[in-house]
Amino acid sequence: MNVSDLFRFAFQSLTQHKLRSALTLLGVILGAFLVIITISIGQGVQEVIPRLMRGNDRLRQIELYQTWGRDNSDVPEEPVPGEMSDERRARLKEAKKQRAANSGEVTRVHNDERLAEFAAIEHVESVVPTISYGGELWLGDKSAHASFRSTTTDDRSFPRALVAGRPIASNGAAEVLIHELLAYDLGFQDEADVAKLLGATVRIEETIGGFHLGSSLEYSSDGKLKLTADEKRKLDDVIRSLPVVAEQLNLPDDLQQLLKKAFTTPAESPPNLMLKPKLISTGNLIVVGIYRSSTEEEHQNLYEYFGHHDNVMLPVDVARAFFRQTPNFEKQGYHHVVIRVDEERHVRSVVEHLRSQKYSFHSLVEIVEHLQRQYGLMLWSMTALGTVALLISALGITNTMLMSVLERTREIGIMKAVGARDGQIQAIFLTEGVFVGLVGAAVALVSAWGASKFANSWIQQIVAKEANQLVVDDQLFLFPWWLVVGIFVVTLAVTLTAAWLPARRAARIPPVIALRHD
Repeated sequence: MNVSDLFRFAFQSLTQHKLRSALTLLGVILGAFLVIITISIGQGVQEVIPRLMRGNDRLRQIELYQTWGRDNSDVPEEPVPGEMSDERRARLKEAKKQRAANSGEVTRVHNDERLAEFAAIEHVESVVPTISYGGELWLGDKSAHASFRSTTTDDRSFPRALVAGRPIASNGAAEVLIHELLAYDLGFQDEADVAKLLGATVRIEETIGGFHLGSSLEYSSDGKLKLTADEKRKLDDVIRSLPVVAEQLNLPDDLQQLLKKAFTTPAESPPNLMLKPKLISTGNLIVVGIYRSSTEEEHQNLYEYFGHHDNVMLPVDVARAFFRQTPNFEKQGYHHVVIRVDEERHVRSVVEHLRSQKYSFHSLVEIVEHLQRQYGLMLWSMTALGTVALLISALGITNTMLMSVLERTREIGIMKAVGARDGQIQAIFLTEGVFVGLVGAAVALVSAWGASKFANSWIQQIVAKEANQLVVDDQLFLFPWWLVVGIFVVTLAVTLTAAWLPARRAARIPPVIALRHD
């Protein structure tokens, strides 16, 4: 009895009871299909997530933020006097420590020295601060409030966002990019006039200190009051002159003394910027580009969004020189720092170094790894359900074949009477299991492949609608070679195991008893 004979007997046996065999085969197909489809999409998602990030080169970036407050372990314990229980005293001590820790002070200032330490970390390619600040932008005798942010030549979003001009030439160039709304506020209202702003000389100034009475009045008027920068400075001058004119106002003596006390700075104290404000400036800058805000579609897409909150973009070195003149720089340093690592595979070591130093940071690598773990857990859970379904189908195979043995007992007796050995009888029933396993795995594999094409297109359409074509070009279902081979191996193992008991029982039936069976 050769292999072809075994498969012929198996096929004839299965086709004798078509409905029963079809239901048994369907159980195997469904179980294998679920296993294939879950592993396939799991592999696809595991590769799509980092591939999307790599396309934007953000996996190599680590973003650091200021560290506010202190660790509770660094806060000295304060006494809590008063008559109370030990439990309440312990609670109050802990609350005092927490209040001191959350004091609102920057405990780790990211200044230039700190940035040099970051740059010295192994595999760090560059360290660039992101600076956001405000001031008054002057174009001749015209001025408008400017909220600026630093940018670099590596920023790939601005070539797409520019409506006129070009990006900055270098990180230290005396150049500036202006939002089209700020250009409109400066008087360049007609679209044809926007290009005329290119090449113009502007400067950004900021008065550090002062009373900002004019700004407060503007804010309280809900935009109805508009004051120029010069008018605001004059109002502050009026406030500072109050101690001098107090006597002319016939104010009571106690109020005059209060004004003198409030407006007098002790000789040993640092300069009072409220009384003696400091003017800082970027110096002259050349307008080289006009940019727009991101569109609604770009705003929804993580990789197309380039922001629109700031109306001026300065080269990072120009912004740093301006920011260093502010009191905030000495107290707080840079609020945001971007570390770029030379290769993705080295990001983890840099992240672990920063974590050991207790820095506050954000890395897409950790987000990607977290997502992969979450998806992996979910998909392996689904795979486990598919495996359970496959095992349940194995019980159906065992039951079907046991019934087949019972129905074919006389046939088994005849085969033994004409010389069939126990091993050959057992091989016939095992071949039925092999046949069911091979057909089930093949049909499940083809069905999963066809379903994946439809599902991939459907998912891409949904994502394209909701996330502006974020993953349209990516294949979410993957069928690696080991999955194709593995599903045949697993399915055959399950069906052979299920067929073993009936095959063994069939082989052990004595010929005499089998021939007597009706």
